Amino acid sequence: MNWLKAVLDLVYPPRCFLCRGLTKGGKTVCFSCQEKLDLSSGGCSFCSYSDHTWGSCSWCTDKDLYVSGIYALGPYRGNLKKLIKMYKYEGKKEVADFFIPYLAEEIGLQIKTKNWLSPEGIVPIPLHSRRLKERRFNQARILADKLAIHLDVPVLDVLKRVRDTQTQTRLSRTERWENVQGAFKLAEREKMANCLLVVDDICTSGATINEAARVLKEGGAQTLYAAVIGR
Repeated sequence: MNWLKAVLDLVYPPRCFLCRGLTKGGKTVCFSCQEKLDLSSGGCSFCSYSDHTWGSCSWCTDKDLYVSGIYALGPYRGNLKKLIKMYKYEGKKEVADFFIPYLAEEIGLQIKTKNWLSPEGIVPIPLHSRRLKERRFNQARILADKLAIHLDVPVLDVLKRVRDTQTQTRLSRTERWENVQGAFKLAEREKMANCLLVVDDICTSGATINEAARVLKEGGAQTLYAAVIGR
C-alpha cells in the first residue's frame, strides 16, 4: 500500500546502497553514485577483453558460439560489481529495479536499429534445485520477469538445470567452459520459439550462456541473444 510505504520512508528514509546517503523517491542508488557507475558496453562479451569486438579474438574464434549477440550494461568491476553482489548474495532484490530500465532501453535500441531481431520469449538461466534452495531465489529469473514487463515479451520456462556444477568463480577460462558441459536440458514444451533472449546477471567467459544457448538451439530455437548486467 502506498500510504504504508510513505510512512516507512518517513520513519526509515531510503538510503543509497552504495554511499548510504539519503535518496529521493525510494531509489536504490543516488544520483551521485549513478553518475559514477561504469555503464559502458563494448568489447567481446564472451571473453571480456575490452580491446576486441564480438567474437573477433583468438579465444572466441575457435569456439562454437550459439548466441548471435550479448549485451552487458558494463564491466564487472567497481560499484557495478558491488551492486551485483548485493543483489545476488545478500538478497537485495530491489537492486534489480535499478538495473532493468537501463537494460530494457538498450535492448529496445538493439531491436530498433535492427541489430537484433525481436525476441519472442525470454529465458532466464536456471539454478540447480540445491542452489535455489540455498539462495531462495533465482536472480536471473527476477531480472527476466521484470524485463518481460518492459519488453512485453513472455518468460518461457523451457530450460532446466540438471547438473549442480561447481561455482565458476575460482575456475580458469578453459575450466569454466568444461564445467558447464551438460548442465542444462530442455524442459517439456510443445513448441520452441524461433528467437529467444537469454538472461543472466553476469557473463565473464560466456560459458554458461553459450551452453544454455546450445541446448535451446538443439530444441529448435533459430536465433539467440543474451542480456546481462555485468561482463
